[in-house]
Amino acid sequence: MATSLEERFFCCLFLMRIIILAEGNMKRSNDMLLPHNEEKRVIDMEHINRWGLMNSLISIINETSDNDTNVMLAKYLLENYNRVHELNVYDIAEECFVSRATVRRLAQSLGYDNFKDLKKQFDDFYRNYSLFYFGIPATSGEQSVAKQLYEMALECDRHLTPDFLERVVTKIHQSKQVVFLTSDIYYDQCSDFQKAMILSGKIVRIISNKFEDNTVLENLKQDDMLVVVSVAGFFASVSFDMVNSLVSHKVLITTIHKDLYERTYDEVWYLSSSDQNQSRSIYTIYAVKYYLESIYATYIKKYGNSL
Repeated sequence: MATSLEERFFCCLFLMRIIILAEGNMKRSNDMLLPHNEEKRVIDMEHINRWGLMNSLISIINETSDNDTNVMLAKYLLENYNRVHELNVYDIAEECFVSRATVRRLAQSLGYDNFKDLKKQFDDFYRNYSLFYFGIPATSGEQSVAKQLYEMALECDRHLTPDFLERVVTKIHQSKQVVFLTSDIYYDQCSDFQKAMILSGKIVRIISNKFEDNTVLENLKQDDMLVVVSVAGFFASVSFDMVNSLVSHKVLITTIHKDLYERTYDEVWYLSSSDQNQSRSIYTIYAVKYYLESIYATYIKKYGNSL
């Protein structure tokens, strides 16, 4: 993809930066990985909000005063996520020195009817966020992280052709609204792209929690663009019915090749020629960032920025 010396230079800088980050993450052994099979994993559409639960709780502790009771409750739930299923509203109210009504109000503010519904979301908390538990696995050839990153970049570049990038940035520019729909696992990678695009004069929105009954999604029109990020396909499965009902131009960013996705989405932007369905891999950690950086570089070259 990169042809000029300048483009190759910035590509190398990007790879060097994520190599340093990747090497620092390799702290756990490979045999602890929890690979998932998308076909065997049955996820109830009713529970899609659990894919944004951590982000919602973290937002509370990041953005709210320490003396707010919601901060105390959010910290408690995050620190005790592995035993929430054993507790009831009375237990939590007693341990956090708040009323049961306060616990219920927190649940409702997170998008659940009551604490019982919120409690159910912790059933698969460990599984949903297993991405963060382990280091990047070595391949069968015991490749270093740097080598895997290099091969990932080459694989992404096979899909990021000049014609593809031109078509993508034109569609983004022409769309009235651009909305990213993702689990909170990929929020940060999309957020970097969002900030860069805003500074380039294009508003991009991100929905990474409270997915059901979301008015932004419900109000999308045909001239809007929805981009669903699901590298390993798990989030694409759980959000399928909701996305299928929308009338906007729909795009899926993934490594999973399924005829169903080709039929449902107007476009599928593949990160790889083969499925990468491990919970944690070079693709789940870095491919979206690399992909979006390439799209942004093309966008700013074509349309400039507002600075």
